[in-house]
Amino acid sequence: MNIRNIDKFLYIRRKRQGSLTTSEETRLGSEERLNLDRLWKSDVEKIKSGELSLSNSSLAVELLDIKPIFHLI
Repeated sequence: MNIRNIDKFLYIRRKRQGSLTTSEETRLGSEERLNLDRLWKSDVEKIKSGELSLSNSSLAVELLDIKPIFHLI
């Protein structure tokens, strides 16, 4: 694809078979995604009202121990 400057905002999306947004189990609109959406929205409201801290919510940062697939030189 050639890249050019334009005077409008465009959103370009590439669909990849088996990605999280196209996989049968995790696609957009799937039960799992809908459940997460409800949970996250509920936790956002609880955090905003002071009922829940961010660190104890479903939105808390989860650090993973993953080895990098490349190294910066």
